[in-house]
Amino acid sequence: MKKILKVLPIFILTIILTSCEDEDATLNNSNALSGICSYFITSDNESNLVEIGETKTFSISDEVPDTTDLKWSIIEGTNIEIVGSTTSRSFTVKINDGFTKGKIRIETNYQSDCVKEFSVELKK
Repeated sequence: MKKILKVLPIFILTIILTSCEDEDATLNNSNALSGICSYFITSDNESNLVEIGETKTFSISDEVPDTTDLKWSIIEGTNIEIVGSTTSRSFTVKINDGFTKGKIRIETNYQSDCVKEFSVELKK
């Protein structure tokens, strides 16, 4: 019985964390690699699903001051192209033939140098 009571909190935490995974392909704004990261990333339809030929824009939420240093980058994936600036409040990518999945990173000096990453996937 004592062994079960020791394992039970870990089991419950695992279930809670698993249930919070992003199953409906909306942007996962909880992925903070460092810092507090209370800001959010948005897109036109709040989804990270894309289609071939689509140009999609992601933006940082309004509570981040305009004076914040930003650096967007594509850290995984092929056939995803940066369109425009990598240092503005918005980041635009174009999805080209052959794309299946990618990952985008935003680094800021807001809230203790907070870094976030999120996946972008092809609609099925």
